[in-house]
Amino acid sequence: MLFGKFPINPFIPANPIETTKQLVKQIIRDVSRARVSPVKGSIVLCDLVLGEFHSGVYIGDHEIVNLEGDGSITIVSPEDFLYRIGGLTNAKAIYVSCNEDGEPVGKISVATRALSKVGKSRNYNLLFDNCHQFTSGCITGDFENSDNFTWMLKMTVKEYMGAEKWLLWDEYDEINDGVLDILESLNIREPLMID
Repeated sequence: MLFGKFPINPFIPANPIETTKQLVKQIIRDVSRARVSPVKGSIVLCDLVLGEFHSGVYIGDHEIVNLEGDGSITIVSPEDFLYRIGGLTNAKAIYVSCNEDGEPVGKISVATRALSKVGKSRNYNLLFDNCHQFTSGCITGDFENSDNFTWMLKMTVKEYMGAEKWLLWDEYDEINDGVLDILESLNIREPLMID
């Protein structure tokens, strides 16, 4: 260890066994989650890096409006939405805003605001003017909000849209489909539960 609590190499977990256990637990939780299809105005998320996500607004017909890293506001396919940072994130699943009962939530007004911004641009900044701030603006109408992290955006989505859960988009869950295939080949029908 260097400087007390900080590891010498921040990319190597301090406790690899515990990190592996946590990863397995997350995969099993994801495999056992219900899958849904978004509705117009649903908020969608995909993995980015270090526990953060990329966000956007589903507008129907397999199209998502999002703020790109160059500041442009574009309509993309779910495949392009997953393909962040030139594919370096390796995102394989899209999460959809859902209510307590696991039903997708969205608002037409959110989709309409998102569409009204397509073709425009923002002064993108990873920490201070990013996809979450844009997505939150589509929800509230205030594009100069302070929702710059996933947890902040999720609070706004909960407050304005009643999203209590984030379930996997049934058509864009490549990684868990592979895990389910492996479990099935091992003749395991129900997901394992790990404490």
